[in-house]
Amino acid sequence: MGRAIEKEITFVSAILENAWENGENLTVNDLIRNIENPSFSTIGSLPVPKVVSDRERKDLATRINSLISDPKLRSWSSAESINFSELFGGSSINILDLRNIQSEQEKRLFVELICQHNRRRNSAKVAIAPD
Repeated sequence: MGRAIEKEITFVSAILENAWENGENLTVNDLIRNIENPSFSTIGSLPVPKVVSDRERKDLATRINSLISDPKLRSWSSAESINFSELFGGSSINILDLRNIQSEQEKRLFVELICQHNRRRNSAKVAIAPD
């Protein structure tokens, strides 16, 4: 995985973790706003701009915005929100099929978000089905 992608995953994970810790639910619009203007000033012990520059944040926000502005991609956003507690609450093992996620970067981001959620909650084991 490239260094730029690792930084983006770390940054988006910090945004989601901050929102979950504050009991907030984020829409894609909220995520974009938080990418542009994060509600926290540090990631770990470093200032946000040292982890991900203003330009990198702007580029990331633009790419994510394409998910809600491109008519070909927009249909996925009409689905029901993911309820992580319901998804990981009942069984001890969950299997996630990533075949419908097109790019490797999106797959990695999704897996990282699931792993972050599980680490914080000390949740169920997850098996990820490769393509």
